[in-house]
Amino acid sequence: MTDAGRAEGPLTLTDAEETDLEWILNVEDTAVQGGFVSGDSAINHQRQMADQSCLYMIAKRGDEPVGYVILRGILGGEPVVELKRIVITKTDAGHGQGVMGLLMHKVFDEIGAHRLWLDVAEDNERAQHVYRKLGFVEEGRLREAARRKGDWHDLVLFGMLKSEWQDD
Repeated sequence: MTDAGRAEGPLTLTDAEETDLEWILNVEDTAVQGGFVSGDSAINHQRQMADQSCLYMIAKRGDEPVGYVILRGILGGEPVVELKRIVITKTDAGHGQGVMGLLMHKVFDEIGAHRLWLDVAEDNERAQHVYRKLGFVEEGRLREAARRKGDWHDLVLFGMLKSEWQDD
């Protein structure tokens, strides 16, 4: 750690292990309470982790976990991958944008996907700003598709094609 209490080292993405599930659930619970993401039960996470079309990854700065990512559709018949969830534990540290860069490299260069898509809550302007900055295109809206704290909310769809991605 530095004097400022921030982890040092490169930002990396590694495949999650079942032993990471407790940490994922704790981080997710905090994000759900903050209204940033929807969550899944431990059983749903276990099922998804066992599903070969899903990929769970842990984002780390050096040895310190700073978030996690869930991808779906990585073995589908079509080369289209969904970013189901990204949760970053430390905001304002640049981790979200950095993790997304690593993620896009993984999806387009390693998995060979043609398209990456995601949805985000209509009121999560911070995430929408990051996705637009990275080159994602707003493709539409799912009206009242998510329930949060008893109220229905729209989800905004974003997508990126491999041909639109620039590996810097």
